[in-house]
Amino acid sequence: MLIPALQALDNVRLEAVASSSGVGAASARKAFRFDRAETPAELLDDPNVDAVFVLSRHDSHASYVIRALRSGKSVFVEKPLATTREELEEIASAVAARQTAGAGAFVMTGFNRRFAPFTEKVQEFFHDRTEAMMLNIRINAGYIPSDHWTHQHGGRIVGELCHFIDWARAIVGRPIAKLTAAKLPNADRYHDDNLTATLTFADGSLAVLQYLANGDKSLPKEFYEVFCGGAVARLDNFNSLELARGGKVRKFKGSADKGHRREMELTINAIRSGEKPPISFDELIEVTEAAFLVQEVVRACPASLTPVEA
Repeated sequence: MLIPALQALDNVRLEAVASSSGVGAASARKAFRFDRAETPAELLDDPNVDAVFVLSRHDSHASYVIRALRSGKSVFVEKPLATTREELEEIASAVAARQTAGAGAFVMTGFNRRFAPFTEKVQEFFHDRTEAMMLNIRINAGYIPSDHWTHQHGGRIVGELCHFIDWARAIVGRPIAKLTAAKLPNADRYHDDNLTATLTFADGSLAVLQYLANGDKSLPKEFYEVFCGGAVARLDNFNSLELARGGKVRKFKGSADKGHRREMELTINAIRSGEKPPISFDELIEVTEAAFLVQEVVRACPASLTPVEA
C-alpha cells in the first residue's frame, strides 16, 4: 500500500530497501525499483537516505525508530509506534535528545484512516459542533490462528485497535481523558480479541469501540457512526458515507480509500519543508498509551464468571 503511494509522489527517490533476511529486500528492490538493497544497519547509516520508512513486524518498530533518530533521519513507522511502555519511553527519550541538541526530530506513525477522504468529510460535517459527540465503531476483525505472529509483541489490541482509537481521537479533536474496557470470556481461543472499549474525551465525548474476532468474514470489516447535535454520520468500510441533518440524508460512494496516499503526501511534504509531522508526537504518544491501557484492562478481566448461588 505505502511504497506505490510513495512512488506516485514527485521528487521522491527510492534509494534503498532493507529486510532482516535480505531476500525480501532483493525482491522489493526489483519490484519497486529501489536503487539498491542493503542490510537494515547499512540503510540506517546510509548518508544518502533522508527519511526511513519502517514497515517491518511490530516487535522491531521501536528499535528501528530509535536508530533512525540517532542517525539524524526523519522516520515514518507503521502502527504500532511501540509494543511496550519501555519502548515508548525510549523513543520519547530519543526525540527529546534530538530536540535538546537543537536538531529537531520527525516521527510519524501510520494512522492512515484519519487521512481518508470520507474521514475528512465527517470532520467537516461536524466542524462547528457545540456539543459532545457519541461515536460507535465496530471492527469485524476476524479470527487469526493462535500461532500467528500478530498475537506476539503487543497482540492485536496494540497492533491494530490503535488505528480506531486514533480515528476517534481525530474525529473528536480532544484529548482522551479516561477509558474502560471488557472482553468476552473466551481468551484461550481468541487471545482477548473480542472486546469493547469506551473512551471518554476531555469535552465529555464518548467513543465505543467493539473489536471482534468471532464474526463472519462476509460482513464488511469496519463500520462507524457519529452522533452529535441532531446530526448523524454513518461510514461503512470506507465504501459509503451517509450524512444526515435536518431530515435530509446525503449519500456518497467511495473506493475503500483508507487514506494511505494522502498520508504519504502530507508526510513527504512535511519532511521536505521542515514542518511538523501530520500527527503531533504528543498525540502519537496519547493514542499508543491508550492502546496499552486497553490491553492491560482487558487482560485483567476474569476469563470466566464465578458462579454465584441465589
